[in-house]
Amino acid sequence: MSFVLAPRRLDFPLRTSRAVHDALILMRRNPMQYVRVPPLPVFSTIQPVMFVLLFVYVFGGAIKVPGGGNYVNFLMPGIIV
Repeated sequence: MSFVLAPRRLDFPLRTSRAVHDALILMRRNPMQYVRVPPLPVFSTIQPVMFVLLFVYVFGGAIKVPGGGNYVNFLMPGIIV
């Protein structure tokens, strides 16, 4: 006994509009958290700076990049993302 799944019709405009709608809702909700929890923006700003300092100065000599080069070039985009 075998089952054949019928192909689904992809509804891209509907999915896209849902994604935009969800993004707009999150854009409205996130600033409310910053107002309700004042330390949140401070820690959100300080944490990436601490990670950069930690990985550059504390672990700087321990991380080797295959093929040579400086791993800080890979660190900064990773921290930003």
